[in-house]
Amino acid sequence: MKRLVVISLGVLAVGGCVKRVIEVPPEAMVSLGRLQAPWRPWAQVDDLCAIDPKKFTEEQQAMTALLVQWLGQTSAPADGAWDDEHVALLEEGVRVLPGPLQAQQASLKKAASAGCRFEGLGPATEFNGQGLRRVEEGPELARQVKGRLALAKWKEARPAAQANAKAASCGTKMKPPAPILYFAAEDENARLEWLFCDGSMVVATPGNTPSWVAAPTAKKTKKEPDPKVWLDVAAKFPPGNVSRAPKLPKKKVQREENVLEPEEP
Repeated sequence: MKRLVVISLGVLAVGGCVKRVIEVPPEAMVSLGRLQAPWRPWAQVDDLCAIDPKKFTEEQQAMTALLVQWLGQTSAPADGAWDDEHVALLEEGVRVLPGPLQAQQASLKKAASAGCRFEGLGPATEFNGQGLRRVEEGPELARQVKGRLALAKWKEARPAAQANAKAASCGTKMKPPAPILYFAAEDENARLEWLFCDGSMVVATPGNTPSWVAAPTAKKTKKEPDPKVWLDVAAKFPPGNVSRAPKLPKKKVQREENVLEPEEP
């Protein structure tokens, strides 16, 4: 009987020294541009302070490095310096980052509230917040930037298109019965211009009737030209043949908090 008690106490002593094994969540990988970072839903761990601090902090640092790169390449305002590559990077981040960033945010909050002695988490918390804000504003920012890029490309291409149209339509030396209209364009402000081979143009702006503008080099004659001749030609020009600038997207107005919206009738 005495021997059994000793054995039982020995078993209890051994059992008391057994270290509880913490189940580590499976690792996932997020890829963005040329960078990758591992992440796990650490907030699911009951005793987060008992995990390997090196494993936890290294993952946060890797995610921070990825965010620094992404935020740095997508930090320009809508009217800043953008190209197609950086817009694509912005949209890719909006697509792949929400899950990893939300999991990281929950993990960092749990580590802070539990009082875990993990070091160097300040930058991770800061860039996690910046990343979440960029993910939220990213779709609208990309919409604005893509509109501006499309407009810039239209403006860049217009001189060549205008010159080609003039070369194709204004080569005749014979005096035509009516002015020859070779090109028409509408800019982003809805200003319409119909261009003629004689150097004159018809211009229309929103809220105003079209008006004829004589060529700067036109010679004065005894008989004043009749603007209606050019206006009639412009009026008959097919609307579908007008080169129209892409319209800039309207900016969404953010509603202020605690402000009641007017009721619909």
